[in-house]
Amino acid sequence: MNLNSILIGSADPERLAQYYTRLFGAPGWHEGGYNGWQIGSGFVTVGPHDQVTGSNTQPGRLIWNIESTDVKGDFERLKAAGATVVREPYQPGAAAEAWIARNYFCYLPLKDRGDTRPPAVFGRVKTSYPSDGYVDNVGQMELYFPRHAGPPDVLLLHQYDLSAQTPARSYCVGVKFYVSEEEMADFRGAENIFIEKGYAPLYENSFLDLLEVNEHNHAALPWLHVIGSGWFASIPDSMQAEVRQQLRNLVRWNTTIFNYHPRRYSLQYRTLNEELDFQYSFTKHFLIAPQDTAQVLKKVEEGFGEIFMQGIA
Repeated sequence: MNLNSILIGSADPERLAQYYTRLFGAPGWHEGGYNGWQIGSGFVTVGPHDQVTGSNTQPGRLIWNIESTDVKGDFERLKAAGATVVREPYQPGAAAEAWIARNYFCYLPLKDRGDTRPPAVFGRVKTSYPSDGYVDNVGQMELYFPRHAGPPDVLLLHQYDLSAQTPARSYCVGVKFYVSEEEMADFRGAENIFIEKGYAPLYENSFLDLLEVNEHNHAALPWLHVIGSGWFASIPDSMQAEVRQQLRNLVRWNTTIFNYHPRRYSLQYRTLNEELDFQYSFTKHFLIAPQDTAQVLKKVEEGFGEIFMQGIA
């Protein structure tokens, strides 16, 4: 066998063809709404597809591998032509310098002082001095040191405690978002604020992976979920009962769910509490329904803070 090409389907193939034309020049062939380019020995084709709608919410599912003898030059050329830059060119395997900021989780290698201290610590940043920044620019920091049950310990570290032989690493807390494309656009505009606060949105506008969750694998899910009322309303009527039951299961498994229900939905969509028959003070469960992205972030911070301070199981 020989894989020699890839076909990308789109609801708007002409617009996609114009984009790739800016990047790779005029297509090598054009026929029946399909456009193709030869890149080295491989081919890329774009064309119409009646089962594809909207933009790709998870572009990381498909990654192109293109060899180049001039990585920096080709990068600058593609960027100038309009390519979206996700990350500047880097050497695979080389770790990016860790960012130290409140609420970020950090893995910090320690200097060997010949005592009983561990080779590294992992914790959540409580404070950093003189300010947030790359690890080399932080003089000292306080870390919450997680415990299995109960509130975390607090550990004070100074710059001279850290080893430069092994790179430090930092992480955000992932938050699962089941949202419509319109709702996703709301959060895209506030995404940098979420990341600045230590939370990384994980978007999904399909319901299929939700149906695969069960009592055996639900523990692997993110602790926090944000579910849009518009997303639920977009689910086909034939599947809403099954999705509705899965959402009840998530609540029963103690997954923290916030229902994103903007004010503009007041007469357009039902809240998840209405969909799931939850009533405040009358049922065991009731979902908080923030009305804008700032309220969502506030509740995400409060929700994870409560989980973390109780002890991570």
